[in-house]
Amino acid sequence: HKVEPMITSMPQRHTAIQSIYPKRSYSAVLLSIGLTVVIATVLGSTPQPMISTAVFAITGACGLIILLYLSLSHARAHGLDSRAMILKLTIVIWAYILISEQLFDRLSDPIGAEAIHTYQGKFAPEAYGESLIWAVSFLFLILILLPRPWFLRRMFTGSQKWISFFVMLCALSVAYAPAKLYTLGWTFKLLLVALLLTVCSNAIDTLGDIVAFFNTTLWAFVFLTLLPGISALSNPATAFNDEGRLDANPDALSERAGSLLVMALMLYSVQKKGLRAVIAFIAAHVMMLSLGKTGIIAGVFSVAVLFLLQKKVASTLTTLGGVIALGVLLVTVVSPLSHYVESYHGLTTATGRTEIWTTAIPAIRAAPILGHGYLASHFFWLTERNRMARAGHLHNGFLDVLYNDGAAGLALILLMHVAILKHLIHSISRIAAFRKRATARELPEIKLAYILASGSFALYVNLLINGLLGPS
Repeated sequence: HKVEPMITSMPQRHTAIQSIYPKRSYSAVLLSIGLTVVIATVLGSTPQPMISTAVFAITGACGLIILLYLSLSHARAHGLDSRAMILKLTIVIWAYILISEQLFDRLSDPIGAEAIHTYQGKFAPEAYGESLIWAVSFLFLILILLPRPWFLRRMFTGSQKWISFFVMLCALSVAYAPAKLYTLGWTFKLLLVALLLTVCSNAIDTLGDIVAFFNTTLWAFVFLTLLPGISALSNPATAFNDEGRLDANPDALSERAGSLLVMALMLYSVQKKGLRAVIAFIAAHVMMLSLGKTGIIAGVFSVAVLFLLQKKVASTLTTLGGVIALGVLLVTVVSPLSHYVESYHGLTTATGRTEIWTTAIPAIRAAPILGHGYLASHFFWLTERNRMARAGHLHNGFLDVLYNDGAAGLALILLMHVAILKHLIHSISRIAAFRKRATARELPEIKLAYILASGSFALYVNLLINGLLGPS
């Protein structure tokens, strides 16, 4: 809905938005008090053996504060208006929230043991660190939102209201979730992400702002993809797990690498920078080394969608041929990958997923309207002793929501999908119509808008395919 005013010659709108910190002294005092309370609370509730983890967590929080301060200083030095400052600060928080998942990684621990401890209210030390990052990020968002209540009001208008209603449903489900503190913590993150996207969508005003958002997300995914890959490959003796795949949560890593591949190719189409091509090349390698089958299929198919929407048939064939050739080469040369492919026999059961789905259906029927509580599927195997149910989720995003939040939650998720598709198809068709009657002066911006719209559609396809066999 924002494409049309961006690509016509109409003057840009200028809104009288207050600065981020109308009174710097009061904001600084408020920030200092808030951080002191957060740090004191975390340290006060942290057991003595975890103090070193708490120090690491505080260091991570201080890193976020420093980044925000530098971003604000840079924005002021370049005379950016308050809207641009808000966007700059928000996308910094967005990137930090993304990489905090890897900074405080808990996925290397056995799923079963982690779920049991969480169910008993015993959280991993890393959980305290990540929660502190969320708290600091939330505090900064509150500072931005307090003088701008209209941002919050927009959360309940248009298609954005489905996200807000879903967050509210998840918050209500804390009352009957199997592990209430666990559910409450992740519901808080869900609220944080919803607020971040609300602020971003209100602050974005030009196509350049959208590119900036995607660039920031790209570099966060570079961190999320490269760090576990490098960590696994740093020790060749343990680089691959018993199955023969990269020992770094391979299913999730393939999905991340596939998303990174799509974003890198999209931004390379925006501006032919060699570094983005290098990132795409590395992402393809990590995706193949992880051998997450769903992630690879989703990555390859979404890349094809990206280029076909841009009517680049030659680029589609070349890229797909290159990715397939790379996969065949790696499987042939890397012996653990060869062993995995040769010994794989899970095609008929989708690697045991059908067994999980069959086991979950009776539990879904037991609570069909409101479900068992947000992320209750993480503890599903505690009551169902089926060995395949130890996966931590139901390996299908829609079934996962149906189990956790019932028919009410599934309806909201489906409404989000309808809204996403409606807006993407509308944007692509509208931009294509503008393209036919564009002047030479307007054509570059129309081309940029079309690349961003088609890239967003490809990312949606990527997540949708992953969601059919994973928790996305």
